[in-house]
Amino acid sequence: MIKTASLLQCLALTFGGTLSLSYAECPTWEDLLAEESVIEVNIARRASIFVGYVNPPQLGVCFLGEELYNELIEGLLKKLPDRHFFWIGGSHSLDMVDTITRTSMLQGDQEIHFDLATKLSGKRSFPSIETEILVSFEGEIDFTDGVTIFFTGFRGNYSNEYWLPDQYLTE
Repeated sequence: MIKTASLLQCLALTFGGTLSLSYAECPTWEDLLAEESVIEVNIARRASIFVGYVNPPQLGVCFLGEELYNELIEGLLKKLPDRHFFWIGGSHSLDMVDTITRTSMLQGDQEIHFDLATKLSGKRSFPSIETEILVSFEGEIDFTDGVTIFFTGFRGNYSNEYWLPDQYLTE
């Protein structure tokens, strides 16, 4: 039993060390926006949310930090390979619970609603992001075809197209 526990600890340390070396350099916020790994969805006259896909390790570590991403990959992504995670950030004035209930995705004729959400805490290095939430759903999604992320507001719908950049499609 002790040998098994030691082996698992070694594997976890090895995997974590490899991940930190492989994905230590995150793109800047400006680069994430420029390559459209994160997109802005204007949801009101003076409010926006920013959305990014978390499953690829390079992006997941950047959005969540290494420790939280390692917990996510060990706890859920390996056990539930059809679960897709998205990071959503915004200003402190946003009620993220309300925002999430009004946010969904559309791909083709399939409307996708998030079924799990977890508020994130801790200091992040993204400018103007004061509140964050991790949302997910289980199902299929094809990023070679892109998705429309939309928010249903009191004064209408707001949307933006999200295409996962090619460099993350194979990860």
